[in-house]
Amino acid sequence: MPTLGKNSVFKLDNSSGTLTDLSQYITDVSGINNTTAMIDSTTFGDSSLENFPGLRNGDAITISGIWETALNTHFTALLSNSATRTWEYSPAGTAATTPKVSGECYVESYVVTSAVADTVKFTATLRQTGDVTWGTN
Repeated sequence: MPTLGKNSVFKLDNSSGTLTDLSQYITDVSGINNTTAMIDSTTFGDSSLENFPGLRNGDAITISGIWETALNTHFTALLSNSATRTWEYSPAGTAATTPKVSGECYVESYVVTSAVADTVKFTATLRQTGDVTWGTN
């Protein structure tokens, strides 16, 4: 059965290291991938590419949505801090047994945009570091 994105929950540490629900500001989450870098090991004489699995993850997670002052305070405090931050994403909400993925990241960028006939918006890029954990709530 399809799941509506409106139930998604995204949390990110604040500057004190407390996991904070930012869902009320977010309209889109992308880039949470379950990836492994493939290393080319093709040599002379091979008639096809040869690959083997390398390191996992390290992807860029992008979150975007409606900008507000409290959100701005949250992100600007993280930009000046070099510590990793915990993130947690529950695409189907946080009810028991629903999927959850989490990990550690750095805030790579935070961009605010505005247009005359639209809401002020934000986009933040989080750079995954270390393992991504796939589990349930």
